[in-house]
Amino acid sequence: MKNILETLKKDTVQARKNREPEKDILTVYLNDVQTVGKNNGNRETTDKEAIVVLKKQEKKCKETINSVEPNSTLYQQAKNELEILKKYLPKQLSVQELEEIVSYYIEKGKNNIGEIMGALSKEYKGQYDGREASNIVKQHLS
Repeated sequence: MKNILETLKKDTVQARKNREPEKDILTVYLNDVQTVGKNNGNRETTDKEAIVVLKKQEKKCKETINSVEPNSTLYQQAKNELEILKKYLPKQLSVQELEEIVSYYIEKGKNNIGEIMGALSKEYKGQYDGREASNIVKQHLS
């Protein structure tokens, strides 16, 4: 995958040129992502940092979806934002993929939740739901 920041810049410019409805939200995401690098040594934001920023936005959207009426405008806006965010976030591991990875770690001698969750975080950060992964690890270890 191309650099998230560069992709976001390119898509934001294109959306502005085409006067697409998502131009405003892309501009917000781009500014939020760029701010991280600028505030930390006036440099380009890394993909890992960009993912953290975008995951926070994803969490906000999901919280909105869960707290408002399904037929409200706010609900639909949050759903639309989630669709936009998917383009910039890493592909999420399925439950089956998580189970296979956890089984692999156990086969390689990792035998406690801390070791496995640490290895998951190191290798697959931002690509899985932490609560889901924790439950899978606990099931495999019991």
